[in-house]
Amino acid sequence: MPGTLHLVNDSPYSFIRDEILRLETKHSIPIEVGGPVPKSINSKGWVYILSNPYMPGLLKVGMTTISPEVRAKELSSGTGVPAKFNVEASYFSDDPRGDEARIHTDLAKYRVNNGREFFQCSVATANEVCRAYCLCESRSSLEELANEYVAICVDKPIKVELHQWFEEFNIPSIGCKANVARIIFELGCMRLDEINNDGISLLIEDGQLCGVMTEAHQNFLAYLEECHDRDKATGIYGPLEPVGF
Repeated sequence: MPGTLHLVNDSPYSFIRDEILRLETKHSIPIEVGGPVPKSINSKGWVYILSNPYMPGLLKVGMTTISPEVRAKELSSGTGVPAKFNVEASYFSDDPRGDEARIHTDLAKYRVNNGREFFQCSVATANEVCRAYCLCESRSSLEELANEYVAICVDKPIKVELHQWFEEFNIPSIGCKANVARIIFELGCMRLDEINNDGISLLIEDGQLCGVMTEAHQNFLAYLEECHDRDKATGIYGPLEPVGF
């Protein structure tokens, strides 16, 4: 039911809750204020940044198709490693090997050995370069992701079956279905623009559709409410006295 989502009700700002209720009615989809990015988000791997307490000032920047945590554990199990590696950050990537190469190129001046993936730089520097190439940080929130993407899909890829989709959605048509599908796509993009202009991105998870209010729009509404409450408390001519009943 729209308006009953736990995360929405947990928002401390009534302006955000009221706006979500309004937009749920307007767009006929449930809307959330956010949460962690699901680990099932579709990507081909990760780029990671690792540190080690016995290697101060050095970071290992590499890629994996398993998981950053598993990769850090693998590296930590070597007999030549005095302490375990810590995952400072990791990023989802659609091209982990290519992104890794591009990131290594940008960090070349910090590289301590061309045959090793270690760099003498700050975590902030490594993060800045990784953000330039990868999809998003794995520790990002959905509302942060919604700032950058109009649609977020965490489901596994599916094969495009135009004929099946035309039957499934009961779309009688004649002629080239690809051309018809393109027009339908354009109409859908117009609807998507309308939703996104209201500060909402779409989330597809487990075959279900809902909206996520962007972090930027939430911050704006929170700012408006704080201004409203401050003006209400002080009034034009100074602090207002509590009103009794």
